[in-house]
Amino acid sequence: MTRHTNRRFVVCGLLAIGLLLPVAWLRWSQMERGPVAWRIDTGSPILGSPAVSASRLFIGSEDQTLRAFSLPDRQPLWTAILPDAPGSDIIQDEERGLLYLTTLGGRIICLDAATGEPSWERSVASFRFRGSPALAGGLLILGMQDGWIYAMEPTTGRLRWQVFAGGAILGDTTGEGDTVVVGTQTGLVHSLDARTGLERWVTDLGSSIDGTPTLAGNVVLIGARDHQMHALDRETGELLWETQAFHDITAAPVVTEDRIIVGSWDHHLMCLDRDTGRIIWRHRSQDVIEAAAVIAGETVVAASRDGRAYALDLETGEVQWVHRTGTWITASPMMTTDGELFLVASEDGTLTALRR
Repeated sequence: MTRHTNRRFVVCGLLAIGLLLPVAWLRWSQMERGPVAWRIDTGSPILGSPAVSASRLFIGSEDQTLRAFSLPDRQPLWTAILPDAPGSDIIQDEERGLLYLTTLGGRIICLDAATGEPSWERSVASFRFRGSPALAGGLLILGMQDGWIYAMEPTTGRLRWQVFAGGAILGDTTGEGDTVVVGTQTGLVHSLDARTGLERWVTDLGSSIDGTPTLAGNVVLIGARDHQMHALDRETGELLWETQAFHDITAAPVVTEDRIIVGSWDHHLMCLDRDTGRIIWRHRSQDVIEAAAVIAGETVVAASRDGRAYALDLETGEVQWVHRTGTWITASPMMTTDGELFLVASEDGTLTALRR
């Protein structure tokens, strides 16, 4: 082969690289950025998930503010100054026109959703806390790190009942209908009558529970520090099946008709068969997945401490797109009520809307 021919091969190769690199970079850039529709920058870390309705969006950030925006135009409506930083998801009570959240200082606060004016607040702990309350049985119910479960009147905060759960409750309180479920660091799962606080059953998983249970039909799903996802009978608390991960599970599982999606501290998102717990697929991120995923149609979006939100195909686990923020994502992604946008809140202070 002549020197001239070699030179021609080199030139052709360089031209090919020059043509392919921009295409590859564009595809990588689009995947890394995700299909961004709009972004709100609060300037302060967002630790909990926002609340969203058809016409309003509510965002709490660590600068001790709760902000309301109109939708779809995202115009500021009001800003409420809180006694300390919000740490939980914002729970919206559309029937009563109220918002509830807990703060890192151990308060539970109720505000008017239309104006941001405070309605009531209670101090229920004296240490950093990020658990979210639940509405069930006509009451607002919250399990705390002091080991107590508190049930309050939603409009006044008046205490209706309290029950000692036998161990610190770090995850969110889960409620549906007249049932409330919590897990404790002593390994106990409690199912209570939300109206009265009377215990229906208690199951000892034998391992600390730091996460949030999910009520899915006739099953309670909950992860633990034994690295397993546990499925319990909703009526009796009997163990139905267990599935092994490779690290703690603190994220709340989300379900479809036949599948369960849950993240783990082993840096993976798992898709399980809902009836048996069999692993269908696993997707690896670059860090812990401690927040619940969200499902819309055939798309799953999960967020990780690696600062990325991953959109995956529900059936196969294949990546559809990736959105990268500036730092950790510990809040669960949300969906707008029209089902068209995923909302991802990050500790870099941004809330980003991503198209399906």
